[in-house]
Amino acid sequence: PAPTNLPDTELGWLAIRHRGQTAWMDVAVVGRPAEQSWRLVAGTYEVQYRRTAAHQWRAGILTPENEETVIGTVVVPVGGGVVPLDVRAGTVTFTARMGGQPVPTNLPQSEQGWLSMRHEGATAWMDLGPVGGELIGPDWRLVAGRYDVRYRHGASYEWREGIVLPENPETVFATVEVKEAGGVVAIPMSALDLTFAVRLNGQPAPTTLPETDQGFMDLTHAGATEAMRVELAGAAPTGWAWRLLAGDYRVSYAVTTGYRWHEGILTPENGET
Repeated sequence: PAPTNLPDTELGWLAIRHRGQTAWMDVAVVGRPAEQSWRLVAGTYEVQYRRTAAHQWRAGILTPENEETVIGTVVVPVGGGVVPLDVRAGTVTFTARMGGQPVPTNLPQSEQGWLSMRHEGATAWMDLGPVGGELIGPDWRLVAGRYDVRYRHGASYEWREGIVLPENPETVFATVEVKEAGGVVAIPMSALDLTFAVRLNGQPAPTTLPETDQGFMDLTHAGATEAMRVELAGAAPTGWAWRLLAGDYRVSYAVTTGYRWHEGILTPENGET
């Protein structure tokens, strides 16, 4: 049973929603006694937890610091009775690892990225802080379960040869599990150094075409929505090296604004494809 005398800074809300509803009903405060009985339609209800506005983390806190998060389901029986709402949480510390090795925590801001996570039952992201710097912590009290992990390069990020962290925009790249037992949760990162070459029908694309014959080549990670423009088909290769998260990428092509079709043109006239 949850304590019933926690201070205001350690409380959480529990809400339920029938499978046939869209609105949530607040039914209990974690950390305070139950205040009323409920007359409800029988059936299966989703259970949602959220911290209160006054919630403040401290060492040893019991209630998790998650925002609105679906934590499970309960059944309201026809005969009524007591329905337990079980909030399962663990106290964890996060560490980022690149290729199995800890990411340095003293990188300059021009080489840092940012990590966020989101419980599978939530919609809002929680910031873990700068990877390459000191992640927010030292500990988190979180609802147990699976979390998506998202990376983005820092606002001051500048590529350089030998840089550790990738230059991807917001990209979901991993999942981790927070267990009730708590402990250290390692966030696995993997990145590669790449250059790109454009080919047409299997052959190297010409590199001296006029601007009216050129097209853009973009990459989008499977966990991202924002594309990265990596080359210009028909132009001289940029020669840029890229530091990118490992994974599957969608390759897209689009004509430039100056593209003009003519007989014998090599590059296609498709829009974003």
